[in-house]
Formats: sequence, C-alpha cells, structure tokens
Amino acid sequence: MSDTYYVKTLGGLEITNDNVTVNIVELFGKQLVNLLQVLLFHSEKPVQKDELIDIPRPESKNPSSALKF
Repeated sequence: MSDTYYVKTLGGLEITNDNVTVNIVELFGKQLVNLLQVLLFHSEKPVQKDELIDIPRPESKNPSSALKF
C-alpha cells in the first residue's frame, strides 16, 4: 500500500490510495463529512470547539450538544 493518499473535496469527499477510492459521504453521512472537511482544511492548526459548533447541525437549538453527538 502506498503512503500517498489523494483527497477530493469538491462534489463530495473521496479518498484514494493505490487506485482504490472510498466515498466518505456514503460511509459516514454528510454531517460528519462536513466536520472532517473542516478538520482537513485546518490541519496545520488546532480547531477550537467554538469553530466546530455550527457544523453538524446549524439549525440546532443546542449546538454544543449537537457537536457532542
């Protein structure tokens, strides 16, 4: 297995390694994919909880609780 992974973020989220592509949205759902995309784009620095709160469920009445789940 190669140490090189290719990540496609436009039009979904796919990770490819050695010609094997995995569609992450199909595996984990859109909300977790949105969270993963933010973490990937900010991989050079820690992401604070406050920055992540609105990602899983922006319409939530208790966004801190939504992030926990």
